[in-house]
Amino acid sequence: MIIKVKGTRSGSAETAAAERYAAKASEGEGRAPYVFGAALVWLGLYLKSIFPTWGQEETALPPQKAAQGAAEPASTAFSAAAPPRAPEGAPSATGAQPAAPVEDGPAGLAAGSVAPPKTVHVETFGLPVPWQGAPFVPPGGAAANDNHIAAPGFANPGPKGQVLPPADDGPADPKPDEDDDDGAPPPQGGNRPPRVSGPVHLADMASCAVLAIGLGQLLRHAEDPDGDMLSVHHVTASAGTVIRIDGGWEYRPEPGFSGPVTLSYEIGDGHASVTQTAHFSVFERHFIQGTDGDDNLLGGACAEDIDGGDGDDNIDAGGGNDVVQGGRGHDHIVAADGNDTVFGGDGNDVIFGGRGDDHLWGGAGDDRIFGQEGDDIIQGEAGHDLLDGGTGDDYLDGGAGNDSLHGGAGDDLLIGGAGDDLLEGGAGNDILSDGQGADVLRGGLGDDHVVAALDAADDIYDGGAGVDTLDYSAAADSLLIDLHDELASGEEIGTDTIAGFERVLAGAGDDHVIAALDGGDGSLDGGEGWDRLDYSAAEECLLIDLNAGVASGVEIGTDAIAGFEAVSGGKGDDHFILGDAPFCLEGGEGDNVFEFLAPSPPPDPGATVEARSFEIMDFKVGDRLRMSKYDLFERIIDRHEDDFEKIYGDDFDDDDIRIRFSHERDEDIDRTVIEADFNRDDIYETTITLEGRHLLVIVEQGTA
Repeated sequence: MIIKVKGTRSGSAETAAAERYAAKASEGEGRAPYVFGAALVWLGLYLKSIFPTWGQEETALPPQKAAQGAAEPASTAFSAAAPPRAPEGAPSATGAQPAAPVEDGPAGLAAGSVAPPKTVHVETFGLPVPWQGAPFVPPGGAAANDNHIAAPGFANPGPKGQVLPPADDGPADPKPDEDDDDGAPPPQGGNRPPRVSGPVHLADMASCAVLAIGLGQLLRHAEDPDGDMLSVHHVTASAGTVIRIDGGWEYRPEPGFSGPVTLSYEIGDGHASVTQTAHFSVFERHFIQGTDGDDNLLGGACAEDIDGGDGDDNIDAGGGNDVVQGGRGHDHIVAADGNDTVFGGDGNDVIFGGRGDDHLWGGAGDDRIFGQEGDDIIQGEAGHDLLDGGTGDDYLDGGAGNDSLHGGAGDDLLIGGAGDDLLEGGAGNDILSDGQGADVLRGGLGDDHVVAALDAADDIYDGGAGVDTLDYSAAADSLLIDLHDELASGEEIGTDTIAGFERVLAGAGDDHVIAALDGGDGSLDGGEGWDRLDYSAAEECLLIDLNAGVASGVEIGTDAIAGFEAVSGGKGDDHFILGDAPFCLEGGEGDNVFEFLAPSPPPDPGATVEARSFEIMDFKVGDRLRMSKYDLFERIIDRHEDDFEKIYGDDFDDDDIRIRFSHERDEDIDRTVIEADFNRDDIYETTITLEGRHLLVIVEQGTA
């Protein structure tokens, strides 16, 4: 039995409500809107490529798309607007290369439906926007009233209406973050060589320094497109030497070299390599400039030129032969190692020379300058300065102002300059010169030389320990140099206090030098002029050998004497020995002996012996004149002077000297003149004048 079911509705019933909204694929009028939209997109892109400045402002979206446009992602900024979402249930995918636009519009659009026009969103950068084509509509059609719009994307049509992944989402496509801007395919084997974007510039260096170079510095402008680790090989220099060390390289310039240097090297990734260069310069000196403020400037191990400028600067020059200028302000300068030159400038500066032979200038102001080690030249210049040479043979010049100079160890030269200065030589054989002003000079240890200034000021000179010299040789007028009472006076020098000197140099005037009774050996030089050496303070016997230039005694030691024309003995029984040089003598108290040696033979045979004369100012009873083996002395007798020959006698040997006497009177002054012919050539070359009238007895030595 067959049961047939029939519907209750009539055949002419209305179509279901849902069917009224179904898209009809056979209706041709749904194709026109999509073709029109694609044409608009193409036209906009074409115009944009011709006029890139168009599109600076965004085109307003249609009202029905305003909400969708606000939600579009930033990645679509350089692209055309996203196409409508595919029908629900269809897979959605995006890709860089969309499929070609379809010619047939979607089926099932309701009559009178018009697709929204395609919108083009152009950024203001002026770049052409790539054409992405029309969206693909699956054959199943799209809902006529699709209120839920999917995220923008492009579909790749497959066979029989299947939706495939985008055409550019293949497994062999490069990752989005890979650097494939050049578009060149990798070489065979898959490795690309390293790349460099330009030469490397390293820091400049001083000629005496060593430059350390790290791996990162040489790889500064290098990269590997494959991400491989890079290495550096075969580093060479255009000048100097490059040495491989742990962690990098070390560059050493040749001694005395300065100029540009180029390093050449290779950068490799283990498979390929490229050539790279690094550049820097070697300079002879480095310049460091301060400001007008209070600067802290630090030099290096090489030579620098440092200018502190104004302000109270703190400067450490470091090693090398530096030149430092403190400028104005109260500067603190440490020259440190090297043979440095420092100019303190204006202000109360403190300067330390450090090791090396330094040249230090204080400038204006009350400066304190310490030479420290080395043979330094220090000049305080204007101001009340303190100069300390330290160790080494230093030169110190206080300049103007009341300065204090300390030579320290070494053979130093100290010059006080103008002002009331204090000069202390310290250890070593120093030379001290006071200059203008009332100065105090102390030689200290060593054999010092003190040069007195002709400033008419009352100075204090102390030689200290050692054999020290007091030098008045620059004086032209007469001086009284009393070593016994420790005073020196004269119109040019004022009245100086002197002590501790073993040697004295008088000036060009007629000077009077009184020897000290210090028991030490000394040296006395009268200089030019008619000078007197005075031992009158001596109580003990003296031997004054004027022929040998030596005076000795218990009280005076042994003095070397020169440049004197007159000598005074002491209170004892002194013995004077005279040679070729003429002298004026005062024996002083005691029974003195004046011994006259035979004259030196003439340099040319047959020439006449040069005449010589002597004068004894205080010859008296008890004194003797000794010539050859005979002594002449005065004896009080009652006989008439006509009996002189009887006193003299006539029993001399033929080879004895000839002696004759005479008396002279000149302006109420009586003189006794004794003449002698030592070589018996009938020329009496030796003349001895005694003040007063004397009757002499001549005897052979040892008989009276």
